[in-house]
Amino acid sequence: MKKYLAIFVAAIMLACLFAGCMGGGNGASAGRETLVIGEANQWWGLDTTLLDGSNFTQGLVADPLVVLDENGNMQPCIASAVQTSEDGKTITLTIPKGMKYASGEEVLPEDVVASLTRFKKVSPFTTNLDPLESMDIDGDNVILHLSEYTSDIAARCVRTIVNGKTVYAE
Repeated sequence: MKKYLAIFVAAIMLACLFAGCMGGGNGASAGRETLVIGEANQWWGLDTTLLDGSNFTQGLVADPLVVLDENGNMQPCIASAVQTSEDGKTITLTIPKGMKYASGEEVLPEDVVASLTRFKKVSPFTTNLDPLESMDIDGDNVILHLSEYTSDIAARCVRTIVNGKTVYAE
């Protein structure tokens, strides 16, 4: 008797599972294409240079040039390569060819320089780039010259790469 009861209960559960997956036929969930993400922090906009790192969702808006691995070393993300001098005062970022903005314009090394320059002007976290003394462009490379090594330079290097033409047009 217990065997038949267990089979009966399993059959009812299976029927309920299928009924729940069918959506009820009222079309309420049909065609839904919106993903809603909740976050406990205040929304500060799409400009990731204004974020302090606590707004996880907004950090997903754009990939950074580099990321930190589990040992705290810079690894390429948007940049196709990253090299750091032994003293940590020179960082070379290689910008890949063929990467484009949504507008269709190509991302250029000049855009990285414009982005870092803009970060220093508008971000409340500009002190993270205080060691950045100068930047050079050599072909596809952006070379950052620092007065001293700081781990913040990797974390704040560039959250958002902006089109340099747009920045300079403002």
